[in-house]
Amino acid sequence: MMDMTEFGEAAPFLRKSEKELMMLQTVAFDGKKKCWVPDDKKAYVEAEITESSGGKVTVETTDGRTMTIKEDDVQSMNPPKFDMIEDMAMLTHLNEASVLYLNRKRYSNWMIYTYSGLFCVTINPYKWLPVYKSEVVAAYKGKRRSEAPPHIFSIADNAYHDMLRNRENQSMLITGESGAGKTVNTKRVIQYFATVAALGEPGKKKKGASFQTVSSLHKENLNKLMTNLRSTAPHFVRCIIPNESKTPGEMDAFLVLHQLRCNGVLEGIRICRKGFPNRVLYADFKQRYRILNPGAIPEDKFVDSRKAAEKLLASLDIDHNQYRFGHTKVFFKAGLLGHLEEMRDERLAKILTMIQARARGRLMRIEFQKIVERRDALLVIQWNIRAFMAVKNWPW
Repeated sequence: MMDMTEFGEAAPFLRKSEKELMMLQTVAFDGKKKCWVPDDKKAYVEAEITESSGGKVTVETTDGRTMTIKEDDVQSMNPPKFDMIEDMAMLTHLNEASVLYLNRKRYSNWMIYTYSGLFCVTINPYKWLPVYKSEVVAAYKGKRRSEAPPHIFSIADNAYHDMLRNRENQSMLITGESGAGKTVNTKRVIQYFATVAALGEPGKKKKGASFQTVSSLHKENLNKLMTNLRSTAPHFVRCIIPNESKTPGEMDAFLVLHQLRCNGVLEGIRICRKGFPNRVLYADFKQRYRILNPGAIPEDKFVDSRKAAEKLLASLDIDHNQYRFGHTKVFFKAGLLGHLEEMRDERLAKILTMIQARARGRLMRIEFQKIVERRDALLVIQWNIRAFMAVKNWPW
């Protein structure tokens, strides 16, 4: 887990401490009995199954009520260790109740950003939080999505680096109901790029790929918007209204659930888990990840990019059901490309460590040779001084 001290006072609003997360893993949990059941006030409430027969189950809720409902209305509950998970797509049981509970739990701890597969979901806190300071921008700069807590800055930084690395235009779709925080998050994206530009070194501007922020406030027609999206790599941000009274910390379960359904968050998670959302051109994949196993691709003869990618992936210790080959690109399930990036970083670190070790060894051998030469010179000087002292008083 990354060091959260660099986030300053924003750290408690972004990620729980390692100690608190460890405590969640020690909570007793019975996955066969614990469940979620529908409720008229809270949408879903926690319950424990006491009896099951004939397609119906009897449950006892946490507030002491005993209910008999259809088995199909019961939704599975995730273990407590998932209570503060940062990506909904990682939930063991993906259902409306679990997604709603996760968002409610994080929102009650003022963690307003949560990933949902390829999307980032943000819930309007209706209060100021110290999560947009310049030190937070600096902490997110250059971090991969998996390395830092969910944040609009992380989405912006990854889009920026995708633009530089892939030379492809990027777009950010910030959607939601009126008052959900679309304008504020758009401003935060602009703030991030302005701050990053100020943190970078001055130099000449270079013409290249462009970045544009797209929200539902745009007055463009649908055809133009779709044309822009097809020509860019989109990044999605879903803004959620927690309640209609704009009360900080209060969540209307039915209102939030309605928005999650309408925004396609739940469906997006399912698609992300079943599909292959990440893709890389064969030539780019070969060039970037060949370092993982250079011996897999022969150097003495020409191998086209697709064959090279197939040989390279086959030689790696990964789940081979997590990728598929297309006509021009290789497609990956969510998370695998990030895993390959981590493997690449480890490989680069190992190579750099070996280079540094060789360089240090070479420098130390040179230094040792100098020490030996100085010692030999000192011995010669000492021998000559002793000889001189011995003969300087001779009468002849």
